[in-house]
Amino acid sequence: MELSRRPIYVFDLDEDTSVMSFVWTEKSAVMTVDDYKDAIRDYAHRVLEHRVRRALVDLRKFRYRAEHAELGSWWADEIVPLYNQAGLKKFAFVLPEGEQVPPDETPAEAEAGEKFITRHFASKQAAMSWLTAGA
Repeated sequence: MELSRRPIYVFDLDEDTSVMSFVWTEKSAVMTVDDYKDAIRDYAHRVLEHRVRRALVDLRKFRYRAEHAELGSWWADEIVPLYNQAGLKKFAFVLPEGEQVPPDETPAEAEAGEKFITRHFASKQAAMSWLTAGA
């Protein structure tokens, strides 16, 4: 079920598997740091609203490049608590073609302060298989 569509992204929810997808579009190339933060903030609030257990962010058409200095600790301070409060368990990123994906045997681990585990994948199919394993 499509939850939101903007020029730079689309959010979809599969209630059966409790997977919310965040698909960036090529129009993300022209967004600002505030657009970037607003999109991620919107997604995090929807994850919380729907109590989603599995999140998938598709970066294959993502074109924006944020500077770490522009974001600082924003992710850890504002976004991670929303995911933790929602009860998020797994977070998968589908990387753009040509980006290095960690080997399959690399264990998924939670970062400091996160109650969910994160992995990176070369394909949406592989990400969905991991997200829904044992569901």
